[in-house]
Amino acid sequence: YICKMQKARVRANEYYFSKLYNRFGIVREAAIDTPKMYFLLSDQFVTFCCYDNNAPGSDRVMTMEQIEDGLRYCRENFFTPVFVHGDSSFLDVNFADVFEDHIIHHILPAELQEKAVHIQHPMLVFSHETLAGCREHLDNCIYNIQQRDPTNLAADILRLFQTADRINVNVLNLNAHFDEECYLDQLRKIRDHLAEAIARGDTHKELNLLTDLCYTDAWCNCGAGDRTFAYAPDGKFYTCPAFYRSGPDWPVGTPAAGMDQLKNAHLYRREFHPICQACDAKQCRDCIYRNFSGTKEVNVSPSYQCRKSHLERKVAVELERAVASAMEFPNTLQDVDYLDPITVAPSVMGKEIGYYQVTK
Repeated sequence: YICKMQKARVRANEYYFSKLYNRFGIVREAAIDTPKMYFLLSDQFVTFCCYDNNAPGSDRVMTMEQIEDGLRYCRENFFTPVFVHGDSSFLDVNFADVFEDHIIHHILPAELQEKAVHIQHPMLVFSHETLAGCREHLDNCIYNIQQRDPTNLAADILRLFQTADRINVNVLNLNAHFDEECYLDQLRKIRDHLAEAIARGDTHKELNLLTDLCYTDAWCNCGAGDRTFAYAPDGKFYTCPAFYRSGPDWPVGTPAAGMDQLKNAHLYRREFHPICQACDAKQCRDCIYRNFSGTKEVNVSPSYQCRKSHLERKVAVELERAVASAMEFPNTLQDVDYLDPITVAPSVMGKEIGYYQVTK
């Protein structure tokens, strides 16, 4: 009964502070860090993670009743709701007014920013084609680039840095044909820009591919199936958007039944990713859909994903050393002599970890 009362108090606090925020703009100083529920408001939701939402399919749109059911589940089970837009389906809805007892975060395509008059401080998603819409200062944003042509990466990131303090890059459709040399060259151009900025005293610019390793000891992947889930227009929960849009019909629950279909839930947690235990490239996206597509296991990364992450780690080490006289990062990175941690995983873990095919 003590646990039930404490949960009731937490829900009441969330309700109260949501009202304060939506009515008066009062922000809670110490917000609770809860798991996220991504509401895919339509099948045309903007690509905001490693999965490229370009698969053909229906044009389903989430109903207001479904939204209410999802928000109720979030309140009862301590999830932070994140609405993922992709078209103009809900841009005329004043969510702060209609759902004033919830604090809702929004992810929005950059090209819809001016139409979203009721959405304050959305997380904007850019691509090479939509960079012209980046005119106002941004604390944080998302940038998507296709793996088949990474040649625009450095130029686009430097352009975004003119207005954005932090950029989260998604490399879409990654596979074994990834051009590692070109990617490394692009990362080093960004490294040089960051090093010059730090030398001038501008130390607040962050790029998830490089600076996350220097600042945090926490793993920076999305946590799909563990700390994040997706709520789709079909009214069902999925471990991530990719398993809704492109995989087989694998829902893990509904707002009414809860997460009653989530099988082998432990495999989505970091401690059950065996090869990752030998790796310290903590900026790695470790995408569970990419894992499943490449190895048929959600907790085993394909070699090309590991190699990409270690190229980023390599340049992060170079960045730290380039700015050593001007700035000391919280983490000190050391060189490693491999790109794929499978080469050291058995010796680090002290046991064999099974079959794994290097695809490069």
